[in-house]
Amino acid sequence: MMKSTKTAGVLDIEAKIAKLKDRKAAIEKKNGERMVRLVRDSGLLELGVTEGELLAALREVAGRFRTGTVEPGNDVDLAARANGAGPGPRTPADKAEGESRGRN
Repeated sequence: MMKSTKTAGVLDIEAKIAKLKDRKAAIEKKNGERMVRLVRDSGLLELGVTEGELLAALREVAGRFRTGTVEPGNDVDLAARANGAGPGPRTPADKAEGESRGRN
């Protein structure tokens, strides 16, 4: 004979899933508010930058943190980099060379 009701274990899992979804939504909202605050505080809103230009610039910034290929203070052609120009991801050999010069 099959039970027509869910077991306590399944109900417990579903409750945990619902709680995690709520937590994820709260984190995403908080992160979104943080990004809006950063964009506002940086002065980008007053510059009239298009969404495409802003996205290209933000991808460039993300690339700096992700790969370490762009050093602070270097001038970078954001439009060219957004269109795929510029250096690719760092290789292990590049990283080893940077470490031998005291850079990470």
